[in-house]
Amino acid sequence: MGLTVKEPESNFQPCPAGTHHAVCCDVVDLGEVETQWGKKPMVRIVWQVEEQMADLRPFTASQRFTASLHEKARLRGFLESWRGRRLSADELKGFDLERLIGINALLNVVHDEKDGKVYSNIASIMPPPKSSSRLQVSPDYVRAKDRKKDGAGGPPEHTEDDFSTDRQPGDDDVW
Repeated sequence: MGLTVKEPESNFQPCPAGTHHAVCCDVVDLGEVETQWGKKPMVRIVWQVEEQMADLRPFTASQRFTASLHEKARLRGFLESWRGRRLSADELKGFDLERLIGINALLNVVHDEKDGKVYSNIASIMPPPKSSSRLQVSPDYVRAKDRKKDGAGGPPEHTEDDFSTDRQPGDDDVW
């Protein structure tokens, strides 16, 4: 008898295309990743959007970046677009990405198809209008760094205060 393997079935639902009010819910250090330009330190930023799936969980969208604030780095342009202003000289010396968690944004999500699968990609980001309500990270969300590697046990307990914040783009004293 042979050993048959197959691609696992996935119930992943990509974030719908369009403009979404979102809140940053995670920043993931991906370590050194092999790219077409060699190994580079990479990070992933994850947002929850206001729109919900059938099971009432918010859709998520994420973007991967080289961990660099070089003037030509995508991460730098992305952060400056999100904030609505340039990074200061002090911020360019070192910017703690953890400060992004809880910050709201408007995301423009587009769909790309590759090998028969649909991927949601963030085409652009900007600060939300000042008049918009502030989204909070879902208390059910478990950050990548807090997830159990072996899958045993449930997610850590969170209180609403773990994710509540009044930080917003443009709050210069905060981020």
